Amino acid sequence: MRRSLLAVATLSISGAHAQVVVSAESLRVMVPQGQESVEVLVLSTTTAEPVAYCLDFDAPLQRSPTSTVGSGCGTPGELVGSVDQGGIGFSWNPYAIAMVPNGRLFVAEFSGARRTYEVTAELQYVTRFFSPIETELAPSPVTVGITFNEDTGTLWWTNAEVQGFDVRRILLLEGTLDGAETGRRIEIPVPPTGPPPANTGYPRGASYDPATTLFYYVDVARGELWAIDTLGVVPQGYPQVLSAYPSASIGNTLDVFGGSLGGPAGVRIEVPSGAVVLDWERVVVTDRLGTDLGLETPLGAIYAQGWYPVGSTARSRLDPNGVMYATFSCCTGGPRGVAAIRPVPLSPTWLSLTDWSGTIPAGGSVQVPLTFRAGQRAPGEYRSTLVVEDISGLVLASVPLTMVVTPDTPAEPGPDRADASLIVAPNPVRGRANVTLELAADERVRLAVYDVLGREVLVLAEGPRSAGALDVVLDATGLRPGLYVLRAQFPDLGRTLSHRLTVAE
Repeated sequence: MRRSLLAVATLSISGAHAQVVVSAESLRVMVPQGQESVEVLVLSTTTAEPVAYCLDFDAPLQRSPTSTVGSGCGTPGELVGSVDQGGIGFSWNPYAIAMVPNGRLFVAEFSGARRTYEVTAELQYVTRFFSPIETELAPSPVTVGITFNEDTGTLWWTNAEVQGFDVRRILLLEGTLDGAETGRRIEIPVPPTGPPPANTGYPRGASYDPATTLFYYVDVARGELWAIDTLGVVPQGYPQVLSAYPSASIGNTLDVFGGSLGGPAGVRIEVPSGAVVLDWERVVVTDRLGTDLGLETPLGAIYAQGWYPVGSTARSRLDPNGVMYATFSCCTGGPRGVAAIRPVPLSPTWLSLTDWSGTIPAGGSVQVPLTFRAGQRAPGEYRSTLVVEDISGLVLASVPLTMVVTPDTPAEPGPDRADASLIVAPNPVRGRANVTLELAADERVRLAVYDVLGREVLVLAEGPRSAGALDVVLDATGLRPGLYVLRAQFPDLGRTLSHRLTVAE
């Protein structure tokens, strides 16, 4: 891994309140497969007052030029907007939610009239129509999910047949953006636990990812992550246990985000979760195997209004780091609607940051380390744009970023293989955590923790180890809060497994 400090260039973008100078007009980094590189951008100002800033990414996704909801800097989880039946003008029962790339937001009702509402990214009512419902799902069909398929340009509604506490059948039904049914359907398996029709599984909330061409969904009764292709086949390896909160409640839907940015190895899934049953207190981020990635958006601001999250969320496709939408309800006769909250930021899957916000001192500068990770990505170019904003949302600077992956040494295994062999729990780490490394054979291994600049900060194990599970304790009490990388290096094989972890306060 290499680290460089870029020479200060002369780019400056002036706003109404601040002037920021960035050390490069653009950044192009060459990274061999399996390697990573840390580059440092310098932000400086000549103003007499300090400048508070935050960072964002806007490419290849496009931000709305007129958007105000979620703009500017803020704390993950804060409420930035909402709409209930008073703003809609109708009594409704919002449940599942999905956004298409151009910003059209669709909210499906669970039962009752079973309508789908379209609202803008600013939560303004547009129209409503009846959701595709399969009447053969008797006696009580309900809608338990909605998603957009970028490959077909259509919406898909998850429909369930429920009788008492038994889930009999689950169907994915395709329809246009105005609700017209196409006739295409996919049947989702419901895990049986006894003679038909008794079941305990409850699949909900399918979300489509174009990078893997799979619908991902969650079984809320079993706390499992599932996937199914467009032909109705469950791929090998599923279901996977959602490990973020294995003994807690799992939300009613999930949202797949990041696959198109990072390829199959970079799929990230967001699902509401909580420490107690039916208390969805946060939205966690997992990889495509359900392993917690240590990123969480709290839902406390919704509870502070006296509302209750329904357990359905969707990150904005226009401004993914500025807005996450969540459906909520209240007491009998109380408000029901959609809340807009500020999510935990997500960078492209090949890039990571340690700090998303800060303050440039008057007449001074700050350094922003960016870690570029090639992993197992195919040789080629991967692009994004780093955006620097002030607290009002004014764009102070933008820097195009390009990572060029070149062939080199054998590639470092991607997240699916690494996470399957190297596990940290809990993650984020508060104090101590358990680390498990599965060894297929007797091997020499070095297990160590590195900071984002590539400096070794802890050695957990080193030397010959027997095949099987190697269990060690990670004592993080002496580490500063932030992101770290746990690496298992195998000198005899020339191979490395990596796992990101977060040390929390």
